[in-house]
Amino acid sequence: MLRELKGTQRLPRMLAFKVRVETQGQSQEQSIDIKEGRSDGTVSSHEIGQYILKFSHPFARPPVAVATCISDGCDVEVTDTSTEYCQIRTRSSSTQEPCAGSFFLIVLGWDSAEPV
Repeated sequence: MLRELKGTQRLPRMLAFKVRVETQGQSQEQSIDIKEGRSDGTVSSHEIGQYILKFSHPFARPPVAVATCISDGCDVEVTDTSTEYCQIRTRSSSTQEPCAGSFFLIVLGWDSAEPV
């Protein structure tokens, strides 16, 4: 007879973000807004094409992150992840120069420190 079921919980957590980025006028000043996932993090940028998304609740170990560009003519990549943030870079598809591009970001992380 089964009296107890024991298992290790990995405590996975998945976050989804939709980040909208626009430039305004000749100054190329950026307007950044999280359209989806606002309660799960904040985004900042110090220059065009470089974004840091900081999680509201850090993970126990670095998560896996995948980004997809929404803007036409733009490529996006996740350049760094840590327990507290993801760093994202957007570039023009044709020139490879940094550009202001909107993107989706999916993050899969764990709230347990032990790896699988």
